[in-house]
Amino acid sequence: MWQSIDYKGFEIQVLLHLKYLTPTHVALYSYFGYVHKVCDGIAIDEQRLFFSHPLPSFAEEDALRFAYEEGQLIIDGLHPIFSLKVCSNVQIVQSHALM
Repeated sequence: MWQSIDYKGFEIQVLLHLKYLTPTHVALYSYFGYVHKVCDGIAIDEQRLFFSHPLPSFAEEDALRFAYEEGQLIIDGLHPIFSLKVCSNVQIVQSHALM
């Protein structure tokens, strides 16, 4: 189930994915998410920036926390790979490739 928070006029949507149980029955999760602008209560869905951590690295609570933090880094312009650029009141998504 998708979970979301509002952050600085944006919405961060997160979907946790149970990858597997360890031999000691510890559940490990990965996450997928996206950020998008909300304007006057209407989501601008065409302008989503997707992000993920596909490796099963986290307990459920940690996966959710790290996903929200990654979304917040994107919105704040502090993410090392993704950024949002504001141009004429329209959000334009930019992705920077790793070198």
